[in-house]
Amino acid sequence: MAEVAIENRVYRYEAKPQPTANEPGKIVEAFGLGKCPKLAEQVRSDSLLVRVNTLRVLCEEFKNPTIIAGSVKAGLMNTLPKMALDSDLNTRKFSSKAMVAAARDYNGRTALLKARTATLAESTATIGARAPETMFKALDDSSVDVRRNIYEALANASTTGTRALVDAGYPARLVDKAVNETEELQPLALRVLCNVTKHRGGLEAALAASLVENLIGLLTEGRPAEVQREASVTLAIACFDDMAKIIAIQNNGVSMLAELVAKAETDVRSAATGALMMITTVDAGE
Repeated sequence: MAEVAIENRVYRYEAKPQPTANEPGKIVEAFGLGKCPKLAEQVRSDSLLVRVNTLRVLCEEFKNPTIIAGSVKAGLMNTLPKMALDSDLNTRKFSSKAMVAAARDYNGRTALLKARTATLAESTATIGARAPETMFKALDDSSVDVRRNIYEALANASTTGTRALVDAGYPARLVDKAVNETEELQPLALRVLCNVTKHRGGLEAALAASLVENLIGLLTEGRPAEVQREASVTLAIACFDDMAKIIAIQNNGVSMLAELVAKAETDVRSAATGALMMITTVDAGE
């Protein structure tokens, strides 16, 4: 009996080792109402590893609209655009990827378009550039992945937030990008440009930057089919304006589109037909 008592005391009172410390950079999940504030705190951490790992988590968590709504309240949409200009490539890549996911959601894209960028130490920003103005600079990023993410985020956001992009000076910039961007990203640039030209002010600014002439230049033989399709779709939208129709006719747009209708792939033919119909609604086009 004495031996049993001693054994019980040993197990009851023995010294236990210290708990194992968390791995450096490990993201500790919070639950309930504390989850999004915790993510916001971690994404502003002084540790680069913690910031990057949190951004990776956000890319997955933003598939849930509830998390996006909570992140908006926690001020994350003020922080992400600024992080897309960080000197660290992974920070830029994953922050821009998180914005792609956020911009698919109505609350997320609305918050992004209205947000003013914050520093990592700020939970909420009251001053600073608006997010579209900050993202504007990221279009020149050296990384194709970052630029792709920014274009996708803008394409999602510009479905309802066209005015914000027009005010930030995107139309002329996108005309240039549509022509000079790498071929794999040209369709994305054209998609954003198409959305922007649906706004009257955006269309006028783009026309002043030779929108129609540049779009016709993208219809030439040898261009990737996706580029030709997106250029045709954008041209069709632009040609709701009578001046754009005249410019297209004067720059050989009708014959270029007719050639695509005769020879191109099905989806390109469809887009080219739509553009041709828009142009030929004036006497000069007929």
